[in-house]
Amino acid sequence: MKKKWMRTAAAGLAAAFLVSGCSKSLPSLDKEEESGVSEKNVYDMIYFGEVSTLNYLETDTEVDYALCSNLVDSLVDYDKYGNIVPGLAEDWYSNDKMTEWTFKIRKGVKWVDCEGNEVAELKADDWVAAAQYVNDAAREAGNQYIYDTGGIVKNAQNYYDYTEYMILSDGGKRTVDENGEKITRVS
Repeated sequence: MKKKWMRTAAAGLAAAFLVSGCSKSLPSLDKEEESGVSEKNVYDMIYFGEVSTLNYLETDTEVDYALCSNLVDSLVDYDKYGNIVPGLAEDWYSNDKMTEWTFKIRKGVKWVDCEGNEVAELKADDWVAAAQYVNDAAREAGNQYIYDTGGIVKNAQNYYDYTEYMILSDGGKRTVDENGEKITRVS
């Protein structure tokens, strides 16, 4: 009885393989013939979380950086081979020790608002303002760690510590005028 059952099961399995082998062929993974573009060249990526902010000066999450890096230009960029190419800087050079860098900013680049209206001309002070923003302890920017080693801006951590001291001591006041933000110690 057991042998008969095994023979029947083997015959059924063989028949299933035979029938499945006679079915029509599987669709091609290359859709070139339909669209002219190979799907092998398409890269899909799903973000693993929600974007928490579009303020790239405050965030420290990979999801936020991934999105913002596609929305904001930088001084230099990378080509498809990973070579550094001009971005917002047309040209740049450093001193012999590579401790000071000078970037020639492209003329005619404008800041725009959320509706695409031109707001202001891009200028070098915009990068200084960004560094001050990130290193202001009151902002609690998640990416301040980029500056705290002093590898990008010398004494940036001292600036951060000073702004933190001013806040914690409650002996200072912040004022904003046409020249920018000032922190004044009140005796």
